[in-house]
Amino acid sequence: MNPLVSVIVPLYNYEKYIKWCIKSILKQDYDNFEVIVINDCSTDGSVEVINSFPRDFLTLLTTQTNSGYSVCKNIGISSARGDIITVLDADDMMTKDSISSRVKALLKYDVDFIHGKAITVDQDTNLKKAYAIDPNKATRGHARIHAQTVLYRKDIHKKFGLYDEKLRSRADKEMWCRLFGYNDDDEQKVVKKFIDHDVAYYRHHKKSMMQMRRRRTQYNDEVTRILKQQYELRKREGITRENTMFLED
Repeated sequence: MNPLVSVIVPLYNYEKYIKWCIKSILKQDYDNFEVIVINDCSTDGSVEVINSFPRDFLTLLTTQTNSGYSVCKNIGISSARGDIITVLDADDMMTKDSISSRVKALLKYDVDFIHGKAITVDQDTNLKKAYAIDPNKATRGHARIHAQTVLYRKDIHKKFGLYDEKLRSRADKEMWCRLFGYNDDDEQKVVKKFIDHDVAYYRHHKKSMMQMRRRRTQYNDEVTRILKQQYELRKREGITRENTMFLED
């Protein structure tokens, strides 16, 4: 059984890396997938690079204004034809068996959410180190989930909502809190499975390092405050139409 997998690629000004991202998807040993690239009003040559690829497997969508990572992911998810979703940043890449290994685990263990390990590379794709994760802690709460390694069933968004578009960063973490709780003693609503296998290359470069430094400043404190506020709201009121966007049928 090879279910259709929708690969969502949010894109903003990654002309230098998007080619390698798409090529890594094309080289998968799994052949039933679609790629949805959401161009968030890039001002460099990113779109020209995307247009150099055949469109039999690739769809390019463009936002009306620069809207942020969460909006792009939600557009991609809403447009996806597959029942299984994985999101890959435009500067990152998949290992050759990335999709097949995670789909196999998803079906074998009959769960809704799979995550694995990532290999860190630099801006020239030289190997740096593996993204460390303790398998014994990988099933607890929201901790230690690398977003580039996640593959899950799309129906999750019908029950728990889409990404919070008020968060232009750390929206992944807010989603994991919704699914698995903020603390280890919170209720875990979705069963996840960690596979001790490298499924992605995470690129560490000047732009990503600048973003990381930004997240360590007062800006990060504000995002964390909003994240906790949203979590407490949903925990208190439940996940409702009033406080969450849902994927429609």
